[in-house]
Order: sequence, then structure tokens, then C-alpha cells
Amino acid sequence: MLKQLQGFAGRNGWPVMRWITRDDNYRARTLYDRHAVKADWNTYEMAPDFEMAPDFEMTPDFENTKD
Repeated sequence: MLKQLQGFAGRNGWPVMRWITRDDNYRARTLYDRHAVKADWNTYEMAPDFEMAPDFEMTPDFENTKD
């Protein structure tokens, strides 16, 4: 499957493929370590605060529009 995805990415001009897996998913990580290079990035999550009103607006390119 990874080789098929790699071919699909190449045919479609993707510069890189990325995916995430749980830190304790040793079986998957062993497979990925054989076929890919572990990135230097860490993934973080933060739950949104649905009760807090936003005090700024976001443009489509996610730049803060207020100083």
C-alpha cells in the first residue's frame, strides 16, 4: 500500500507524503521506519474554547487583520 501511495504521490507531483500515528503504535511505526524517514515535527492538539468570543478576524491566509 505504501508503494502504491508513493507512486500516486509521484504521478500527482506531491513533494512529500506525511501521516501521523500514535506514539504507542509500535507495529505501524516499525513498518513506517522501514519505508520512510521520521520527520522532526511533533503534533500538538488544543481543544477550542467555544464560549470565548474571538477578538480578531482571520483572512483566508490566516493572517491576523487587527493590530
